[in-house]
Amino acid sequence: MTKSTTRLPGPQPAPLDALQAVVDAGLAMLMSGAEVSRVEDTMVRLARAYRIEPVDVVAIPTALFVAGPDGRSLVKRIRHRSVNLAVVAEINQLSRNVAKNPIPLDEFREQLERAKHHAVYAPWLTILFAAGA
Repeated sequence: MTKSTTRLPGPQPAPLDALQAVVDAGLAMLMSGAEVSRVEDTMVRLARAYRIEPVDVVAIPTALFVAGPDGRSLVKRIRHRSVNLAVVAEINQLSRNVAKNPIPLDEFREQLERAKHHAVYAPWLTILFAAGA
């Protein structure tokens, strides 16, 4: 069995930068109400796309634990959670797209930021709900 030799376009991301981007995606998903198995799967998929292997990810509703290939570990606590499944779906789809067709890390970060700010409801609907309350 051979591994994919597809190289990312442009300069290769530093492993810690790429790992931090993967963690940012996981944090956004957890904070938006994603189930932990989906968060773990998405983070592992992204890590592989950016050649961070092996990587261990453990997600619980209030924290993320990530161990990278160089022995570095990142622990992030989740203090605020909400439910925004549009963000979860968008980040999940972004990870699947990146796994199939890797993009430069800075482009991934831009798309991740856009996904993180996906509105739960259209502005007009929010006003309608507020007026009815």
